[in-house]
Amino acid sequence: MMAKKAAKKQKDEDIEEAAAPVEEEEEEEAAAPVEEEEEEETPKKAPSKFAKGKAKDEEEETDEDEEELEVAPEAKEIFEERSQAAKQFEEKPKEDITEERTYNVNLVRARWLHPTRRAKRAIHIVRNFFTRHMKPTQIVIDPELNQFIWSRGIQNPPRHVTIRATKTLEGLVTLYLA
Repeated sequence: MMAKKAAKKQKDEDIEEAAAPVEEEEEEEAAAPVEEEEEEETPKKAPSKFAKGKAKDEEEETDEDEEELEVAPEAKEIFEERSQAAKQFEEKPKEDITEERTYNVNLVRARWLHPTRRAKRAIHIVRNFFTRHMKPTQIVIDPELNQFIWSRGIQNPPRHVTIRATKTLEGLVTLYLA
């Protein structure tokens, strides 16, 4: 116990000795003449484009800056190509919906299975129902509908779901929550 106290006192003394030169340096800095600080001028801030009441000199400086920021011709060409590609994408006509139907699908049969397979079975029932009724080439289930079926967990899916189905010219059927 006594050895620990002695070791602690020794550490405290070592720390005080190390801190003493630092304190002396701080005192010397405080005693230094203030003239050095006054000689340093603070740099002027760049004029803001949003500041009101600009001086004429500041306006001239900003004009010079804008001239320096001109875009290289290669970059302009790339930008124009990409913007044309984006316009072509936007101009594509949306797929025509040939059929739109609303069904109330009974999911009670999903309860016949083990509780840990019910929501999966409910999705399977929905897919089979629309395969039978709309004869699609492909079925896409909207994430909102999927979220609704899974919202109460895997063990307790809803017993009925009202679904809006749209069929395109290509035979793609998309299922939405009605």
